[in-house]
Amino acid sequence: MAANYELRCELHGHQEDIRAVCVVDDNVFATASRDKTVKVWKAEGDLGFTPMTTLVGHTHFVTAVAWMKPSADPRFPSGTVVSGSRDKKVIAWDIYTGAPVYEMEGHEQQIMDLDVSDSGEVLSASVDSSGRIWQGGECKQVLKGHEGSVLAVLALPNGDVLTASSDKTIKQWQKGVCVGTLTGHTDTVRCLAVLPGVGVVSGSHDFTLRVWTLDGMGISELVGHTALVYRVACSASGLIASASEDNTVKVWQ
Repeated sequence: MAANYELRCELHGHQEDIRAVCVVDDNVFATASRDKTVKVWKAEGDLGFTPMTTLVGHTHFVTAVAWMKPSADPRFPSGTVVSGSRDKKVIAWDIYTGAPVYEMEGHEQQIMDLDVSDSGEVLSASVDSSGRIWQGGECKQVLKGHEGSVLAVLALPNGDVLTASSDKTIKQWQKGVCVGTLTGHTDTVRCLAVLPGVGVVSGSHDFTLRVWTLDGMGISELVGHTALVYRVACSASGLIASASEDNTVKVWQ
């Protein structure tokens, strides 16, 4: 039987459209906006949320936001928010004071996606056709090999990194070296997510999703959307949710 969902609350605070969101826990999440800010929201009462901190420092649209878990970096014993922007910067913040702690510069064009590994490495994807791996505010590795914009980046449980590109491919990296290229999509690969116990799911402008093992083997193609797939997320129980330009969210099992 299909689950029924109802609107819990509606939050106002940003001055322009919201481009990205990341969940910290059941009581806290962060949003990134074209208004150049990131807001951290905290639960208030049974249903509502209130802004805890507004993070100001980017000089252009904020396009990506990710959470670093507690103690992954010694500077952030309680964890922190990392954001990426059209200003080409990645910033790790003190979410209690609102001050930037690390400002990571090196990309030549806007940031499209971020992820953070369990060991505190910040992963960034950019229109400049590269990915980067940062630690402690410094760039450790530049991931070069794609022939188009890198639109998504993902830290894998085994320590590898995946990047997805407008060149229709997904690349797998170990310690900065490309060890495999996943092919099958027929258009831009827009998004990636870990599917627990199975591997990875990718979403594409070819209207499909694909499921891959951690070894890079394609095991399933999910067909049903009628327009570009922009985002994908997976639950611990194995549900896959995809968001598309066709105005729908589909849940796959």
